[in-house]
Amino acid sequence: MLKRFTLAVICCASSAFAEPQLVFSGRVSVEGAGGLSGLELTANGQSGITVSDRGDLFGVSLKRKSGTLDSIALTPWPTRRKIAGDVEGIATKDDDTFFFSLEGPAKVVALNPNGKITALPKHPDFAKMQSNRALEAIAIDQDGALFTLAEAAPKHATKLTLYAFKDDEWGIAAMLPQSGSFLAVGADFDAEGWFYLLERAVTPLGFRSRVRRFDLTQEPPNEQTLLTTWPSQHDNLEGMSLWKDSAGKTRVTMISDDNFLPIQRSQIVEYTLQE
Repeated sequence: MLKRFTLAVICCASSAFAEPQLVFSGRVSVEGAGGLSGLELTANGQSGITVSDRGDLFGVSLKRKSGTLDSIALTPWPTRRKIAGDVEGIATKDDDTFFFSLEGPAKVVALNPNGKITALPKHPDFAKMQSNRALEAIAIDQDGALFTLAEAAPKHATKLTLYAFKDDEWGIAAMLPQSGSFLAVGADFDAEGWFYLLERAVTPLGFRSRVRRFDLTQEPPNEQTLLTTWPSQHDNLEGMSLWKDSAGKTRVTMISDDNFLPIQRSQIVEYTLQE
């Protein structure tokens, strides 16, 4: 049965001087689902896939009027409804084969168009990752290489290890600084090759989110902080997807994990980047 989002617009636009600019923030009510922790949209931002941390897969259809979100529909994924494990991130290059990062157990799996799941080889570090702090995010670059990282750096460490899967094996692509109380929860690449990292912090007043981007061609990677939100400005944003609109602006669309708790919100948030 078709499951539909019910959206309530919270904010349509922020100050013209804001960088980036909030263009949509809407609550989402999903019949029989929650815990949405990953998001991957097509290049035009009109459709995609989302996943809960219980492994439930849903196709997403986003309809817009004059560039603003108007309605969103959620339908069960046609070839497979569920992936076993704590699924946190999604990545695809050709909208054909999808890759998922899992926290428990720490691994990456591929889902082909026929619904078959194949586990990728593991890096030795995966077995050492903290419980509930393992592979939280995954992204794929323009060359088809996969990138993943844990939610948190190892104990007493100050840098996050970014792993890359090339030529059927994992290597270390970069070491990214971890700062403050923010933890990695989502990732994606833009059309120019920048690596974007969505981070989440828990405070007594609510969740905070931060988006940083890195130039991985530099050593150490060049870092820019694009967005840091106030506590409770948004809910527990965990999934992120980047795409370009008809005006050529990069849009960052994010989805929140309500942890299946009535006191939290499933939420869609969208920003445009002002270069």
